[in-house]
Amino acid sequence: MAKGGGGSGSGTDGRAEYVTDYVYTTVSNGAIGGRSARSYTLEGRFQAIADILQKDDYVVIEFRHNDGGPLSNDNGRTDCPGTGDETC
Repeated sequence: MAKGGGGSGSGTDGRAEYVTDYVYTTVSNGAIGGRSARSYTLEGRFQAIADILQKDDYVVIEFRHNDGGPLSNDNGRTDCPGTGDETC
C-alpha cells in the first residue's frame, strides 16, 4: 500500500492509511509504488517478506493495475500465463 503512488507526496497513504485503526498489532508496510507481482518477485521483495515471517504472522498483498499489458510488448510487469512456473 504505497504512499501516494510511490512517495510522490500526494498526501495519501494508499489502502493502508487506516489499517492501524482496526487492527491491534504491529503492521509492516512493504509497499512500493509502481510494482506488479512480477516486478516485486524479480526484485526479491517477496523473498524479503518470507525471510522475516514468523509462525502465526499474516500477510496481505494486493496487486492490480500494474500487472497488465501484453507479453508481445513486454513491459516487465505483465503477468505470465499459467500456474506460476512459467518464465516470461
